[in-house]
Amino acid sequence: MSTAPYKSVVMLGSLVALGASALLAPGCQAPAGTPSTDRPGGDLKQLKTAKNGTACAAACCANIDCVGWVFAAQAPNTFGTCIKGSPCCYLKATLAKPVAAACCSAAAVSRQTTQVNVTVDAGRAIGHTSPSLVSFNLDWHKNEEEPPAWSHNASAMTIDLSSPRLRAAVSALAPGHLRIGGSEGDHIIYDVAGDGCGASTTGAPQPVDPAFCLSMARWRELVAFASDTGVSLVLGLNAMSYRANSSAPLDLRNIAAFLNYTAAAGLRVGGFELGNELPKISPAVCAQDYLNLAQLLEHFWPNATARPRLIGNDLNSDEEYVRAFLPLVGGALDVLTYHNYAGEGANHTPVSAFMTPDYLDRGPQQSRGVIAAWQELAAPATELWVGEIAACWHSGQQGWTDRFGDLFWYLDALAARARLNHSAFCRQALVGGFYEMLDRATLAPNPDYWGALAFRQLMGPTVLEARVDGDTTRMLRAWAQCQPPGVVTLLLINLSNDTIYEFAVESLGLPGAPSAPRSEYELAAGGDGSLTAQNVTLNGVALQPVGPQGRIPSLTALAVGGKGATVVVRPQTIRFVVFEGVAATPCYEGGMPTVGVEDVLEA
Repeated sequence: MSTAPYKSVVMLGSLVALGASALLAPGCQAPAGTPSTDRPGGDLKQLKTAKNGTACAAACCANIDCVGWVFAAQAPNTFGTCIKGSPCCYLKATLAKPVAAACCSAAAVSRQTTQVNVTVDAGRAIGHTSPSLVSFNLDWHKNEEEPPAWSHNASAMTIDLSSPRLRAAVSALAPGHLRIGGSEGDHIIYDVAGDGCGASTTGAPQPVDPAFCLSMARWRELVAFASDTGVSLVLGLNAMSYRANSSAPLDLRNIAAFLNYTAAAGLRVGGFELGNELPKISPAVCAQDYLNLAQLLEHFWPNATARPRLIGNDLNSDEEYVRAFLPLVGGALDVLTYHNYAGEGANHTPVSAFMTPDYLDRGPQQSRGVIAAWQELAAPATELWVGEIAACWHSGQQGWTDRFGDLFWYLDALAARARLNHSAFCRQALVGGFYEMLDRATLAPNPDYWGALAFRQLMGPTVLEARVDGDTTRMLRAWAQCQPPGVVTLLLINLSNDTIYEFAVESLGLPGAPSAPRSEYELAAGGDGSLTAQNVTLNGVALQPVGPQGRIPSLTALAVGGKGATVVVRPQTIRFVVFEGVAATPCYEGGMPTVGVEDVLEA
């Protein structure tokens, strides 16, 4: 049932006259502090960086759990992070009655919220995904391509696979897929003989660019890197260099030698693709190439359990092509994969467009035909992946697709593909381009990396229907996924720059949720707090790797226990809300347990 949105002013803590109040943050108001007043106890945190009452009020407004503040120009005692005699701001989780105190000034804050209903259907699953949904790509771009997008040796051929920071970042996202592909994959020659990709051994047109000659030593390094970090390696094979013309079959001799080497060496590979975005190759020719490759895989890996999977065909969203291709390739294909970019990069997409529900909806709408073809012709025996995806193609958009603002598209896109039964979402790119998850110069995580980590750790494989009623702007997005035993995670994405959304936990319709243990995780812009910030905070704590080895910190250690009967989502933030032990039948293996569920329902 839909309800019209309405605004309500929620006074948090004891009410005081607003007086000359100022709008210090979207939807938040705070009066000038009452002088010579303290509100003892109930501290949320202390800040020694706020040097006056105005800064203290702003800090309170920026923290959704803060209901008021006390500022002391000279702290009467050393307490928490504050030092006696120095300025201190005390943010309050609860407000006691005011008491006279010469040291301090104090005030409550008020927040204007838009009340909505968020509901989750706990009775049935509407989609399923896999633990490998969060996946990522490396490309073969050379340093000099589109500078500086691919500088600092971002190519799979040259990236430093021994880097502890790279290894720590990838390990934390396991068991995803590391896909190595891209357009340059159709130039890679496999140097099995070790002679620099010579004509007599590879049959390749000469000279072969050293940047595209894959030595077996480097191949072993790539395989070992995937094994060491716990991810599955997927390689896109060259579908063009050994083809006389677009209508001719592919000569597979170099590929066969490469596969023979890989199998004989016992190298563990998750799967092979063939070609990258090849609409000029007809569906019939492409399907026959795939059938020939399938025969090679069966020959070199007679044990089906050890055999790399056959994955393809890596086109952009082309329903007509896929409907022609799938019947011809038959059951040989293990995974149908397609590419999707919602918009064009190179600064061709206005920044204002990114933070709109229409932009977030664009990618799934573009892919609708391919997904329908898969459902009719290949599911469920053949998995569905989006094998290359970002908010923008053309190496992304400089100053946006590696910044905090891109996180709204990314997490929404992940949840949307989970709902549409995708098993993998291969983000372009792990390193390289302006859409990279790790900075190519330092390998420091960009905001999207932290979003990927949160999604991987918090969102389960079973998708539930979630909906928002009462928001005609569609700026609040809600997704729900769960995992045993009865753990349901809500992903709430607030695109609005000035609206605080609030809803009652009881309105969710999740049996037992109002009294269930609840953890909350808010992702917000770090740095200057803008959408173009290149770092992110989790519940107010800046996220960054730990130590010279780049250890990725635990996100669950930063969880905040949910309080009260409502959930609040601040402007331009993302909030994960995790409920434990709710009575949602799809969220238990083998059905809901008979012991303990009654207690949850009665609570």
